[in-house]
Amino acid sequence: MSTGIVLVVVAVVVAGIVAGMAVHRRRRMRLRDRFGPEYERAVEATGSRRAAEQELDARERRFADLEIRPVPGEERKRYALRWARIQEEFVDGPEAAVHDADELLAELMRDRGYPDEGYEQRLRDLSVRHGRALEQYR
Repeated sequence: MSTGIVLVVVAVVVAGIVAGMAVHRRRRMRLRDRFGPEYERAVEATGSRRAAEQELDARERRFADLEIRPVPGEERKRYALRWARIQEEFVDGPEAAVHDADELLAELMRDRGYPDEGYEQRLRDLSVRHGRALEQYR
């Protein structure tokens, strides 16, 4: 009888370990899908997958607390016109155009409800919804 109990306990422990591994694997895949190349960048920056995943989870929690709002139609047109002008300026003055584009993005983010806490935090906030596009932004 005691051998049967030991086998049941071992089976339950093994099942728990397998279930935990499956949950962890799903979490990792979800983060990789959501953050794209930013996932590997976080792993490299933190030095471990576990630390990177904790960091990315923290970014998601922070983002969930933000009140992001859409840009009204008229302001959207104004931003689109400014963006078109910046693209035209790029040919003659790429450095100034990149600077202006960064300022435009910062202003747009503030108008949408993102906190203005500097470039690095801007990247972390953007990574939650736009992880794949950050490669071009950097």
